[in-house]
Amino acid sequence: MFTDSPYSHLAIVLDDMHIAEMDWRFPLQRHHNNYPPWQCDVYRYRGELTAAQVATMTEFIQAHIGTVDKMFAAAGIRLRSGDIGKVSPADLARSSLLQRVA
Repeated sequence: MFTDSPYSHLAIVLDDMHIAEMDWRFPLQRHHNNYPPWQCDVYRYRGELTAAQVATMTEFIQAHIGTVDKMFAAAGIRLRSGDIGKVSPADLARSSLLQRVA
């Protein structure tokens, strides 16, 4: 419904057990692939990637994981203690600096 297609979002397969994915509900995140094979379609880039392209894409994914706390940290606001970019959504929900509005 939200994407006007049969797909809800996309994910990037990082290795045999991990994916990076995002959709309208959450920013780019890296986690275990828990999708059953029958629940997803998998597409592969037809070309060959150079080592430099793989490195650039990997750096991009790492730079954009955990974007909510990174965004606030860039403005000098620490929403939770801990490593920037490694704060979970549950950690953010417990932040005394955030107020639930809906």
